[in-house]
Amino acid sequence: MFTTERQKLIEAYILEHGSVTVQELSDKFQVSSVTVRKDLSELEKSASIQRMHGGAVPRYKSAQEDHFQTLTDRCREEKYAIGKKALSLVENGDTIMLDASTTGQVFASVLADAGLTGLTVITTSVFTAQTLMAGGIRVITVGGEMNLNIGAAEGPIATGQISDLHADKGFIGVNGIDRQFGFSVDSLQEAAIKRSICTSSRRTFVLADYTKFNRRYMSKIYGIEDGAIRGLITDRQHENIDYGFLKNKIKLIFAD
Repeated sequence: MFTTERQKLIEAYILEHGSVTVQELSDKFQVSSVTVRKDLSELEKSASIQRMHGGAVPRYKSAQEDHFQTLTDRCREEKYAIGKKALSLVENGDTIMLDASTTGQVFASVLADAGLTGLTVITTSVFTAQTLMAGGIRVITVGGEMNLNIGAAEGPIATGQISDLHADKGFIGVNGIDRQFGFSVDSLQEAAIKRSICTSSRRTFVLADYTKFNRRYMSKIYGIEDGAIRGLITDRQHENIDYGFLKNKIKLIFAD
């Protein structure tokens, strides 16, 4: 097999399967781990994949470039598992804040079917509000200029309204989790909303699947050591992700 042909097959395999290891690719394509690492280095230049410790993950388009429903469907099983785990933190009578992230939307569907009583959800997302209302949950929507890409309110009006409210727990999604940079997204407006949720919630949890690790986007929400994030809920432990930088800083919660 020619090098270019193998690299195309490796790229397709990573895009289909998500997080993969060097050993997995070596076994799959019957080449040495040294060859796999060289192939991954070349593929990383094309911006379609991103190398990680011991493997690689797809490099997805940002939320500003992709359709919201497409992003919601991506890694849906992982997002559902995260939503189920997040549900275990919610109690009857709670007031929670929920942002407009795709994982938050999946979490909203879990909440709508949970049968909790006395629950109030504050959200900026039109989609999330519709899902929760269909489940008979009391919803308070935050107003502001609408981001048509994600169906959510943003800007100073939205952040101002959030600052005048208080919640027992806040749940936010992120685009990237990086050892040095912390939690980030690709939009200044979205970052401001997420920071407001952190400030107005007694405890805030990040909902993020494995594809968000070792990524850094334009706008920082908070650093790992800032103390604004109480916990991080992710799908499961992946062998090619180093979670050590979170130890003693943020409570790490695996769904599986």
